Amino acid sequence: MFVCAAGSYKTLPMTLFRIRSGSTVRIPHAAGKQVLFSTPMCLTQTGALRLNHYIGLIFFPYSSEISMMTPLQVSLGFLEFPPTYTCDGGNHSPRITLEDLDPSTASIAVMVFNPFIKSCCSFTPWIIWNLLPDHVIPEGIPHEGTVNVPVAAVQGTTDYGITGYTGPCPPPGETHRYQFKVYGLDAMLALPAGSDKHALVAAMKDHVLQFGETVALSTR
Repeated sequence: MFVCAAGSYKTLPMTLFRIRSGSTVRIPHAAGKQVLFSTPMCLTQTGALRLNHYIGLIFFPYSSEISMMTPLQVSLGFLEFPPTYTCDGGNHSPRITLEDLDPSTASIAVMVFNPFIKSCCSFTPWIIWNLLPDHVIPEGIPHEGTVNVPVAAVQGTTDYGITGYTGPCPPPGETHRYQFKVYGLDAMLALPAGSDKHALVAAMKDHVLQFGETVALSTR
């Protein structure tokens, strides 16, 4: 018997991995952490996780037991990056459209991952939080820790060692995929500008109301 839900389950601390279609992963019950799944999933009565397709999962501490939540619909408006949003076009952050925002959402956080960077399994080229829960995150957010134009927000230090968005920049002949993971939170975060992804993950604990994601490709 499978119990299917979109939510969280006690499991490992933050990690990023991928599972092929039909694979089954056993969840350690005593790990004392939680996970927010980026896709609907199925839990067996024995605690195994079975996914229906190939997917990336971002694990982070989360508070509740199995937690049903309204999915957040995320769109970039493209499947392949226009040059403007890559290293060839000035590294402008793209416009992100959100739908089905929960009325209780007080702020938005965005974490972007590039799993094709070989140095790290969860290489992060952009983290931003304390965005107001509007339906559009405008493009072209400046490379500053605290920004007020075109939108108020706070940005952290990425795995490039800088503040703000860095677009995809794959080697010639290669394709990279950017994963945009968006979190609807129940509060603004008391997290200073320049904090890294681990600090952001810790600050989001107990505050996640919604989650959604989208991906886009870049080829050079």
